[in-house]
Amino acid sequence: VGNRLDGVWRTTDGGSTWSAASAGLTNQRVQSLAMDPADSARLFAGTRGGVFVTVNGGVLWELASNGLTDLDVTVVAVDPDDPLLVFASTDDGLFRSVDGGANWQPSGAGLGGVDVTDLLAADNRWWAATDTGVFVSDNGGTSWTVPGTPLALPVLAVAWDPRPDRWLAAATEGGGIMILAADGTWAVDDPVLAAETVESIAFA
Repeated sequence: VGNRLDGVWRTTDGGSTWSAASAGLTNQRVQSLAMDPADSARLFAGTRGGVFVTVNGGVLWELASNGLTDLDVTVVAVDPDDPLLVFASTDDGLFRSVDGGANWQPSGAGLGGVDVTDLLAADNRWWAATDTGVFVSDNGGTSWTVPGTPLALPVLAVAWDPRPDRWLAAATEGGGIMILAADGTWAVDDPVLAAETVESIAFA
């Protein structure tokens, strides 16, 4: 499934052909997609008109935004171990649903009103990339703290680094890729990128 400025499009042949999968999406500006790891037919779409959910792989979407005080949703994420736990980032802050998107409550305790740009579930914790650095939650998003030394850089994306002695990788604005070690300190991953803006990051 892919998202575009005109809704969601779906492929069933590895990307050779695509078909529209936006029935029910009353807002076609899709900014984020998240799939239930246990059910590939269940997805959430963050749009400029709220959160939508499909349970049939995009055949039909339904609005799932009750409790959101801002409908401009830039990030959605589903807990890999609990498909009822879903997060949505808006201009009004971070929200959490514990009932699969039926209802939403603020989930920004400790974030201080920062903009959340990416969310990642890894190491039995939730990690949030924000415009002021990285935050972590050990209680399913109820509260957030700074992991170790503050990064003090805008972070656009986070990924889990599987290599030994390396935990979290952060793609930053103007600081390249930063790596969080187990002792809570940050280090530059590659000096060549040290002054670059990196918008996304992934590991094989």
